[in-house]
Amino acid sequence: MSKRVGLRTMPSIGAAPCAVTIRIYQDGEATSEHTIKIAAKSYSHSDTPRFAKGTYSLSWNAGNEAYFYKWETAENIAVENEYEGTTNLTVSCGGTLTLKLTSKAAFNYDNLVGAIWLEGNPSGYDNSHTGQIEVKEPAGLGLIGEIQGGCYDNRA
Repeated sequence: MSKRVGLRTMPSIGAAPCAVTIRIYQDGEATSEHTIKIAAKSYSHSDTPRFAKGTYSLSWNAGNEAYFYKWETAENIAVENEYEGTTNLTVSCGGTLTLKLTSKAAFNYDNLVGAIWLEGNPSGYDNSHTGQIEVKEPAGLGLIGEIQGGCYDNRA
């Protein structure tokens, strides 16, 4: 695409960079103790860097005692895997990137053998469930017991 300037036509210099608003929360509270790293540069809560459309490496830098929870995106940005602390960020234009952290470890339930009981109602978790949890042998071959109680599912 070209732009007419006076009597000459000048080539366009690409699309304008898109603003990405950075949000970082630990246990539901905004924090400046941790940072997000996009393409090897660190950003803090409330920063609004600008990026050309494309895909960038994405990770986070821990401050004191924090566990990765998940990435959330809004508008015209996306992450490759919202449950991985290191992933890729795709910018198709502006949006909001949110890092959610927790003071208690977040667990992946896909390969659960046994159970982990979290006492109380930890903040920052989306859904709580109660009932029976089956406990199987490590190879998953047979039921060896049950645990009465509940779990907190942080993948909502």
